[in-house]
Amino acid sequence: MSSASQDENIEKGKFPRSYRSLTGAVTELPAGDCSGFQSSLERDLLKLLDFFRFRNKVGAVPAWAPESCRCCSVVAFEDHPRISWIGSDNRAESYRVDAFARFNGESFLRRCSTKQPWFIETKYTAELTTDLGDLLPKFKAATREARKKECFFHLLTEREIRTALLRNVGFLRPQLRIAFDEVISAELIRILKRKGHASPLDLARAITPQNACSSKFLPHVWKLVGAGRILTNLYVPLSNNSRLFVSQEEAQG
Repeated sequence: MSSASQDENIEKGKFPRSYRSLTGAVTELPAGDCSGFQSSLERDLLKLLDFFRFRNKVGAVPAWAPESCRCCSVVAFEDHPRISWIGSDNRAESYRVDAFARFNGESFLRRCSTKQPWFIETKYTAELTTDLGDLLPKFKAATREARKKECFFHLLTEREIRTALLRNVGFLRPQLRIAFDEVISAELIRILKRKGHASPLDLARAITPQNACSSKFLPHVWKLVGAGRILTNLYVPLSNNSRLFVSQEEAQG
């Protein structure tokens, strides 16, 4: 498929079947538009961007929570913005980077400034070895475009994207679609405020009526974590023994 027809398909929201990679769309939280992807690595990036966009209103980490609870906040992102340039033969060239994102503090996947927006491209390390000659002109054009717009261009591989953070986000995203009683949420927050910190299992047991099963309350706890109303370290594997802290906004509410 030519790059022109591929661009046309992207604009129409159609993503052709690829025999080299995975194509499809990520449904944005809570239940909004779809962002298309053309590789599983790009899919994982979009899931991270969407998750942290959903949590954009999460404020500063309170004094009672450790610094490890800090997370990136995505103000907005766009998938597949077009980069255009004039090639060495004076012909117009273009390609679409995977994403353009604006942030609100803290680093995203690597220790780099997020004070300015990012153009982001994802590639497997193997692709950088086999296809570097074809990719370099595109990366150079994206870098020039980023400088012109006072942005950064970042190339991310599976080493930056496929970490414990992605696995945690993959677990938490479905929890955000679970419907639950706000009365239960308020009680969980109240208990956590009183305790200072607790594990998900401790919270579920604390709210469980006598002789009832505490596990049915765990999804409520994880939804609060996913929404940023309860904080924890998302950069290490989550478990029912993770340390949880109430957010600044909930503490003041």
